[in-house]
Amino acid sequence: MLSNLLWILVIQSLLSGIVYAHLPQGHSMKVTTQAGDYTLKVMVYPGMPEANKTSEIIVGLINTASHAPYNGSVRINGAAAAEFSPGFYEINYIFRETGNSSVKIEFFQGEELVDTTITVEVKEASGPGKIFLGSMLVVVALAFVSVGYLKKKKKE
Repeated sequence: MLSNLLWILVIQSLLSGIVYAHLPQGHSMKVTTQAGDYTLKVMVYPGMPEANKTSEIIVGLINTASHAPYNGSVRINGAAAAEFSPGFYEINYIFRETGNSSVKIEFFQGEELVDTTITVEVKEASGPGKIFLGSMLVVVALAFVSVGYLKKKKKE
């Protein structure tokens, strides 16, 4: 019994390293919830996705009692998610509208379809940054000054 527990801990440690290396770096939203006999760990990257831009949704499913990873298919918002490590699934997703948006996760527990929904806040897509716009304004202003200077110099 103790050796089985040690093996489970070793395997989970190895899988955690694989999963961590796969996760996107930076700010993300993380939610832990329960559905059926499974604990779901959901991560959305970036933490506050922008409308009409690609986000990544990662779901980890672990059996709450046995701590075994889920072995089956998972659908996220109706699309099949790819398994990248035992019990961990991902999908690239584009949220179409701003405000609160639902992420529905579906999987089978035996013959029963289990689903759960989390809410994600989606912000309006940002345009070019202020620094970029400011530097473009400076370049255009310098171009106008240079052209005026060259015309004046040519008349002399």
